Amino acid sequence: MKTFVIIADSHYRCVGTSVTCFDDSGLCLEPELPWVCFRDFIIADQIAEPLNEISFYGNVPADPFIEAEIEGHYCDYFQVDGVYMIYDAETDVYYFFI
Repeated sequence: MKTFVIIADSHYRCVGTSVTCFDDSGLCLEPELPWVCFRDFIIADQIAEPLNEISFYGNVPADPFIEAEIEGHYCDYFQVDGVYMIYDAETDVYYFFI
């Protein structure tokens, strides 16, 4: 049986998390994200396209730091507004990839 490994050849990289990319008043601090405020992100999240893990990593290269953070956790994968996201349900944190 052959095993295939998909390695993404893309420019996507993690630009931050839902904790680090928004200030206390909800304004987006990361200029590469398409949202002005946390409310815009919540609206986008509601229409985000769910992805399976293979589809996600077919577009986004694995980041060793993020992989260590989410290891053993239940995660969901999404894409919306040109942003790929990992949602770590155990820590309630989104990781944003642009």
